[in-house]
Amino acid sequence: MDLKKENYTYQGLLCLVLFLCNLFFSTLSAQSTCKVRVAAEPVAAKVEKSTNKVSQYGTSQNKWVNLDNGIGEDNKSTHITFSKAGISTILKFSDFNFNVPMGARIDGFIVSFKGRREGTGYVRDSKVNLVSGSTVSDNFGGKGYTTANVFALGTSNKRWQYGYYAKTWGQTWSAAQINDAGFGVEIELINITSKEVSAFIDDVKIEVEYTPLPTFCFTDCFPVYTDPVPGAFSYYWHIPPGFEMISRSEKNNVIDFKVLNAQAKIYNVCVDAIDDKGKVIEQCCRDLRIRSCVPAKVGNFVWNDINYNGLQDVNEPGVSGVKVNLYNASGALVTSTTTSVSGNYTFTNLLEDDYYIKIDVPVEYYTTKFN
Repeated sequence: MDLKKENYTYQGLLCLVLFLCNLFFSTLSAQSTCKVRVAAEPVAAKVEKSTNKVSQYGTSQNKWVNLDNGIGEDNKSTHITFSKAGISTILKFSDFNFNVPMGARIDGFIVSFKGRREGTGYVRDSKVNLVSGSTVSDNFGGKGYTTANVFALGTSNKRWQYGYYAKTWGQTWSAAQINDAGFGVEIELINITSKEVSAFIDDVKIEVEYTPLPTFCFTDCFPVYTDPVPGAFSYYWHIPPGFEMISRSEKNNVIDFKVLNAQAKIYNVCVDAIDDKGKVIEQCCRDLRIRSCVPAKVGNFVWNDINYNGLQDVNEPGVSGVKVNLYNASGALVTSTTTSVSGNYTFTNLLEDDYYIKIDVPVEYYTTKFN
């Protein structure tokens, strides 16, 4: 796998602008709580994804069938039939391929189902939970809206939702949990009558609302400040190793610093508010994300290993039309491509991260040994 950087221009905040703004920040009215701020605060973002995997578990005899029909909004549904009162197995929708920025604060979720019911019985959603690893959310079963659409009787699928923005379903989530391939939603149904009824689910989507960390590039200066703290005579900033202070004074509530030899990752910046006797009266901290902001390229070659030695030898031809899948470190599919006529493939405009590649081996081929 080859990793190549390309030229890339990122619109950052100019240090000169910050110097001109120092006076403005210093005149802000005093606040009662110390908080590290940046000149341009990040705004909340929303991203919605559909499921790419459906599975089930549990000991119930009432099982879902045609699980793959629950993937994609195509009017093909996974379904379950109850012949009498009882509960279903737990149906899990996962592999949503989220790529929420590392360090982002998760603010809320909206989960939407599209489905229906048929028959004379009545089913209700006894359990609806978000899950990631061992983390399980509060149960939102019975809290779907638009209420009339929740497994509505009929032959046409209808959509309903669970959750709200600014609601994290009773848990604190990390971006890594959301990006994990195992993150998803589970649902359990119950037939509360003795009559036969079937339930259908055509598609499931999850919308995540999050607020990213303040993010800067290697080439930026990093303007940070805190509102004046009542009783503070000066300030002391704790800047992580690998950064250089460039402000004219390091004792103000507004400073600028830049990368000296730091790596791309998340750093914690703190400031002490100090009174006229040299005593720290308050401290506040904040995480900042540093990125290279230079997109990378990953590419390679799929070939016919004629002599089965696992090495690309002279005159061994490339294989065209092979699907190549790129995954991030959390196991979520980032994107896919196919090899060219000569067997080459390339993924471009990638942000810094750990990636791995899987190929869909054509039926007339098999993989040889690795070297």
